[in-house]
Parts: sequence; C-alpha cells; structure tokens
Amino acid sequence: MIFSELGAVYDGPVVQTQDLTVFNITKDAVVARQAHVIDQLPPIPGEQRVDYTPVLPTPPDWWSDARIPLDDVLPLP
Repeated sequence: MIFSELGAVYDGPVVQTQDLTVFNITKDAVVARQAHVIDQLPPIPGEQRVDYTPVLPTPPDWWSDARIPLDDVLPLP
C-alpha cells in the first residue's frame, strides 16, 4: 500500500531497508551498511543504582574527509 501511494507522487528509486541501515554516499560509490551501535544503554527514569558514564565512540578516520563545514551556516532564529 505504501509503495502504490508513493508511486502516485514520486517515480524515482526507492529502497526498503531494515532499522539501522546507513547509506554512505560519495562521488565514487553508494554503500549500504548496518550501523554499529553502542552496547551501553542510556539511563532509564527512576532511581539510579549505579553511576552512568556515557561512552562516546571514536569517529572513523574517513569522517575528517566527509565533514561538512558549518562556518557559513547561519544559526536558527
């Protein structure tokens, strides 16, 4: 049903994926992969029984080449 409704207003390519599918798009390729998720869960509401220390993943090396500079972006009003 979704594809027939979509086809009524859009005739381009469509990809159906599962949760956590990531598309890396460059001028050379489009790569579909599953996201790597952190096993550490965020705190839940209520009384904390243990200390929670967030662990930030180290960005991969290719991120430095893929970063979009935000120097010319205006802040939202």
